[in-house]
Amino acid sequence: MLGLLSTTIGETFADYLAVNVGLGPAVTGVIMFVLLVTSLVVQFRTRSYTPWTYWLCDERRVEL
Repeated sequence: MLGLLSTTIGETFADYLAVNVGLGPAVTGVIMFVLLVTSLVVQFRTRSYTPWTYWLCDERRVEL
């Protein structure tokens, strides 16, 4: 259930950036990709399981 909610939040944020902010799909895709890479770097640099880093990476997806 939490995976579904976090995916929905990520997609909603990407849609908000593309449509309501007016960035378009290409710029939104780049922003979401940068957020994904940043969150993965944070997760891989932690030495132990930290819930917020796990859910941060689960939430970020690239919408191209």
